[in-house]
Amino acid sequence: MTKFRTFLPLSFIFLMSQLSFAGPKVLLTGGTGYIGSHVAVVLMQNGYDVVLVDNLANSDASVIERIEHIAGKKVTAFYQSDLTEKGKIDLC
Repeated sequence: MTKFRTFLPLSFIFLMSQLSFAGPKVLLTGGTGYIGSHVAVVLMQNGYDVVLVDNLANSDASVIERIEHIAGKKVTAFYQSDLTEKGKIDLC
């Protein structure tokens, strides 16, 4: 069985610590895709602050506006990044 690990740069961890959160925090990868966008809406409607990460390979950034419209609040942050490319992760 293959184990997958995601390595986030320290600069991203620092950035997350600087964001202002009102509720529990969630980092949602694939957040603009079909499943991710639906999960984001449910999380936001239940008081979570959602940070989306997506490479937009199968979706579009306009999905973020629809998520915010349906959930009735703003996405905390969005980062366009491909987490499968370890050497190219740059979220800041």
